[in-house]
Amino acid sequence: VDDAHMASISGRRNILINGDMRVAQYTANNTAINTYGPCDRWRTYGGAMGFTVSQQSSSDYESGYCLRFHRTASNTQTNNTGMGQGIETLNSRGLAGKTVTLSFKAKCGANFSSTSSILFSRVNGGEGTNENPFGMTNTNGDSQNNTLTTSVQTFSFSFAIPSDKTQVTVLFDYTPTGTAGANDWFEIGDVQLEL
Repeated sequence: VDDAHMASISGRRNILINGDMRVAQYTANNTAINTYGPCDRWRTYGGAMGFTVSQQSSSDYESGYCLRFHRTASNTQTNNTGMGQGIETLNSRGLAGKTVTLSFKAKCGANFSSTSSILFSRVNGGEGTNENPFGMTNTNGDSQNNTLTTSVQTFSFSFAIPSDKTQVTVLFDYTPTGTAGANDWFEIGDVQLEL
């Protein structure tokens, strides 16, 4: 039985795997673009930039954990970049033609360099079969601008996935500006995608 069917049987609503960031079996820190880790199922993507992604312990999140994307201090690269999770075709097909809601908690460091402290959250659908989740065929999606502060907040938005989509991806990204300070980071936790 696939995860989507198990969710309806067991009462687990989250279509994402490891949305609570508890499982981190990769290296302690990830500093490479377009690679997975440290939290299982979560991958970096976007343009080149100096950064470190790490699992953090935090009482701000229900699970006690979050995933932090930290731009390296003094870095001057300003490419759009972030993190995301792709959902395999087997578990995405049941979402086609349905409305999903993405919800999560997030906050930022005091030097977060995104214009107006905006973190984009996105839900994309594609028409391939288990393609690169950040380069799917005929991608359509929706996004929300989330204005972060140094205190944790809860955000959510809904998206009607077109009926021709066979893959779904959840993404979080931003475009930094200027030179990174010591606390140029954002973090996400308690991430949930549900029908």
